[in-house]
Amino acid sequence: MAETGNETDRATHIIRRIARVWSILIIIIGVVILVGEIYELFNQAEALVQPYPWYENLIPLGLITAVLGLVLAWRWEGPGAMLTILSVLVVLFVFYGIIGGRGEQPWIVALIMLAVLVPGLLFLTSWWRSQPGRDAAA
Repeated sequence: MAETGNETDRATHIIRRIARVWSILIIIIGVVILVGEIYELFNQAEALVQPYPWYENLIPLGLITAVLGLVLAWRWEGPGAMLTILSVLVVLFVFYGIIGGRGEQPWIVALIMLAVLVPGLLFLTSWWRSQPGRDAAA
């Protein structure tokens, strides 16, 4: 049974709503973590003296970029979603490919990235479904 335009629009609207609600939660958590990291940075100057590998900076930078992508997806769904998805993939590559997933519980990073990836995929889906020429190509 073929979907009518109204059913497609409704499904796209629901997908977009879920992506926005989910992204609000991720954005709030991301801002809280960022504020906590900045607070810790200024209150523990001795931590800056200890050297650590340069690639460990890519994980928080990737998370910040992924959250920024979710913020952008509210206005520009396609580019914001693509930025989020790309950032998540970079973080996972850095953590598991370069660092080797070291730590006590490396699966937590994948779980956090999955929570960030889902709204990015939903934004990408709603953007794709709302493209004008999509019905003619299918």
